[in-house]
Amino acid sequence: MNYENRIVAFIDILGFAELVKQTVNDKEPALAEQKLNALYYVVEYVTDFIRLSRDEIGFEGDTKTTLFSDSIVISIDKANSHGILAIFRALKKLQIHLIKDGILLRGGIVHGKLIHKDDILIGPGLINAYRLESSSALYPRIVIDPKVTYLYSRQGGKTMGKMRIRHFDYHKTFSKDSDGTSYIDYFNDVSNYLNSGTIENYIKELDSIIKRFIRNDDIGIRMKYMWMREKLKQSEYAALIPKPVKKIKKP
Repeated sequence: MNYENRIVAFIDILGFAELVKQTVNDKEPALAEQKLNALYYVVEYVTDFIRLSRDEIGFEGDTKTTLFSDSIVISIDKANSHGILAIFRALKKLQIHLIKDGILLRGGIVHGKLIHKDDILIGPGLINAYRLESSSALYPRIVIDPKVTYLYSRQGGKTMGKMRIRHFDYHKTFSKDSDGTSYIDYFNDVSNYLNSGTIENYIKELDSIIKRFIRNDDIGIRMKYMWMREKLKQSEYAALIPKPVKKIKKP
């Protein structure tokens, strides 16, 4: 076994661990069963999505995927670095589709050494991707290490001119945050990523998630949804955000 130079995406399904606890700790058996079914649906959906993305979105043949518990790992050989754009598109589409179920993703994408086989996943690339997800992503976002977007775009080991990965983002999959961090952007350019429904419904669902948690007693949780609210307000769809219903005061 030898390490390969790979681009590695480590993705965490937020709230998954808490949902797992509820499936065994909920005092109402019917509710526990309902949550277990919801949990199973999420895992099944993500598994099918990753499998189908190879054909629908165009994963390079060398792309490897692993799903375990609440984590997704996708990697591709550096020699096919241009293929990371298909992974960006897949992750953006996955997040947009999970919004309707109230599920958010957080992750890190790095370049590093990794062994990624069907039954083996080991290397500093995985550790660094996990660290980026847990320490730098902070908010519900998939963060991209600048070294990844600055890689020369390669296919089959051959450099495609002198263009960096960031120059090929014609599908507008990622944006740069105010802290200078690039992340998969699910607040803008979503029309080509919707399988069904309208942009209006998508923004309504996203706004509903934010309103559900933005007043949480935990300041850490509130900060995450305050970040989402600001991104939505700054997005190209800001005009579609549902207006709060004003209560009419009785005279």
